[in-house]
Amino acid sequence: MVSFKPFFVPSPLLLVSVAMASMVLGAIVGGLMWALLYAAAAIAFLLAISVWSWHRFDQPPRLSLPEALLKIDQLRDSRVEIRRSAAIALRGASSECKPCISQLLAFINDYDEWVRNMVIQAIGRLGVDTIEITNALAGVLDAHPDAAIEISIAIQKSSVKSDQATSILKSKLPQMDTRTRILFAQALWSVEGHLESIIPIIDDGLKSNDVVTRRMAADMLASNLAVASTVVPLLKRLLNDTDRRVRKSCLKALHDIGEKQGKIL
Repeated sequence: MVSFKPFFVPSPLLLVSVAMASMVLGAIVGGLMWALLYAAAAIAFLLAISVWSWHRFDQPPRLSLPEALLKIDQLRDSRVEIRRSAAIALRGASSECKPCISQLLAFINDYDEWVRNMVIQAIGRLGVDTIEITNALAGVLDAHPDAAIEISIAIQKSSVKSDQATSILKSKLPQMDTRTRILFAQALWSVEGHLESIIPIIDDGLKSNDVVTRRMAADMLASNLAVASTVVPLLKRLLNDTDRRVRKSCLKALHDIGEKQGKIL
């Protein structure tokens, strides 16, 4: 992804520079204790700004329908910074903006990676509930495989079955790493609904040597009992995993499956 950052992330150099300058000022004011207090306060201030800016990016202000239409019009601007700002804001579109999805689909192939990924996220937040939307999002993968994560997250919230989207998603699986394939397993389950297609993917994830990959697979099973119930033996084996989060997710999945089946697993 391009180096554009829509939120503030203080670099180590900036943190050190601000801390040193604050210590000098604090030392002038009142000695060593004040120097340490000034440095701590300055670093805390920068980190607070970073957290606030990330929260504002992750949860943008809600947009009404007129506001969303204005932002969609800005997506036609030739200036990439205007399009990026509009696309990021559209992720806050309220439910009344759902009719705008058809207009947003016109921008899912924007040449700028940030613009198209944010537009895909906006569509996913509004809801992927027709076969046309599902197929259009899956079709982006042919030209922009870098959008795989955003597309899979958007599609996995859908309940629409689509043979075309299934075919596209399956054709891209061999090109992906295990983590991305786990996200795609969720999307495949949404558009296809066949366990045979995704169990091998989840199985590979649970057996991975990478703890983050195992966490992703275990978290998916904890939230999808239809899939988890088919890999109960593997879930039991992972109760001894070295990672606490993996163990917790597997235990939750086993507990919920047992409750649903009315027995202790």
